[in-house]
Amino acid sequence: MSAGERRSIDLLISCGTVVDAGGLAVTDLAVADGSIVAVGELAGRLDARRTLDARGLLVLPGLVDGHFHCAAASASPVADDMRQGTISAVHGGVTTVMVHVFGSRGQPLAEALESFAATSGSQSVIDYGMHCGVRPEIELVDQIPSVVSLGSRSFKFHLGYRKTGDGRMFDTDLLLAGMEHVASVDGVAIVHAEDGHVIDHLENKATALGRSDASSFLDTRPDIAEEMAMERVVAVSELSGCPVLFAHLTSARSAARLAELRARHDGLHAETQPHYLVLTDDDLQEQGAMVKVGPPLRTAADNVAIWEALRRGTIESLSSDHVPYRRATKDAAGPDFLVDTPFGLPGVETMLGIAYSQGVVEGRVSLPRMVRFLAEAPARRFGLFPRKGSLRPGADADIVIFDPRPSWTVTPDTLHSAADFTPFEGWRFEGRVKSVFQRGRQVVADGELLGEPGDGTYLPQDPVDHFSSLAVPGAKDHREGLVSGSPAVVP
Repeated sequence: MSAGERRSIDLLISCGTVVDAGGLAVTDLAVADGSIVAVGELAGRLDARRTLDARGLLVLPGLVDGHFHCAAASASPVADDMRQGTISAVHGGVTTVMVHVFGSRGQPLAEALESFAATSGSQSVIDYGMHCGVRPEIELVDQIPSVVSLGSRSFKFHLGYRKTGDGRMFDTDLLLAGMEHVASVDGVAIVHAEDGHVIDHLENKATALGRSDASSFLDTRPDIAEEMAMERVVAVSELSGCPVLFAHLTSARSAARLAELRARHDGLHAETQPHYLVLTDDDLQEQGAMVKVGPPLRTAADNVAIWEALRRGTIESLSSDHVPYRRATKDAAGPDFLVDTPFGLPGVETMLGIAYSQGVVEGRVSLPRMVRFLAEAPARRFGLFPRKGSLRPGADADIVIFDPRPSWTVTPDTLHSAADFTPFEGWRFEGRVKSVFQRGRQVVADGELLGEPGDGTYLPQDPVDHFSSLAVPGAKDHREGLVSGSPAVVP
């Protein structure tokens, strides 16, 4: 805008601490027509239909949850459908979810994605994208290039769960075929890296000794099984030229190995989840089925290492892996804890609370680093940046107003998932989401939901060069204007 020019806008957020991945500044932010149009000292420069005084508040980009699950059919035992899951998400400051979509055995990949978008996606309160889940059936593996036209460029492969994954475990031959196809369309392979053959052997040994309960869970899924699977995936990545995102990295051993593997091979990325930052196998022994997840909760030393990997950027993003069950569903599983009890826990709504309370407040990570791994990094990885994950001018006005001052106690009643438990019950969180905006429209106000099912839009993924340094969160980029507080404006 030229000197003296006054522009009419929809919303002016004034005097807030605006936090982007590159830094923070006490400044103003302007929204018009669903987009951010200016960041900087804007007093007297704009005519705003609404002004929000954000003094003492943090202004964050809407979070991008890169790993999200929900029930896609009424018969599913998962407690949250897309409607309820995204209601829970938005109350936790999440404005975009990337949903893992798996069809049934033999179902064409495109059909599974189209069916999910038409039924579940249409109920989303917030914007969403879809990861394409792939089964180890050559007819389905060969369909990978066909779904790029639907906007899906991220493909999920499992190396574990031979007994419990409804036929999802890949052996190396089909994994190589699948990753060759992913490479051919400039996609990324999301891999659950646990060696299923090793786990099955250890589970069989434990069962033979009468140890099929929770006490043997960590022993049957050791960190070395995660590392072994990573090594195999990197070899296949080198053969195929396919970039990889390791889902839910959990251990000190795996984080160290990832750093070493990157020295010889580009295109390796990783995410983790809040429960691997703050919970351990001790919590599993206490809470039992409620916190059974795969890979398993590990040790306090692993917690420390995963925090450090997030701080350094070895692990680039934090996502929820939200898989909510009701307590009765978990409790009603059969007697074999290792096989019968379902994997997963509710986590999307508490993700920001853990990152802020246990990360920023405790000095483990900075505010900009938190924004990087909760918003910018997943948006970059899945072809949504700079539209999502940023407060730069031109981005969608997905904005979280976060009040760092209150503290509150987490209970199931304070959350919005259909799950009737939380593994963090009784925890004290510092700070709370005050308001959430999606594309400029307020969808949460002081805990009240203003958005509705169907408000969310589907987000096709743009191509990403996963081998380029520009795709690595933390590379130098556009944000000097925000850090200095000087106005940055889209004409």
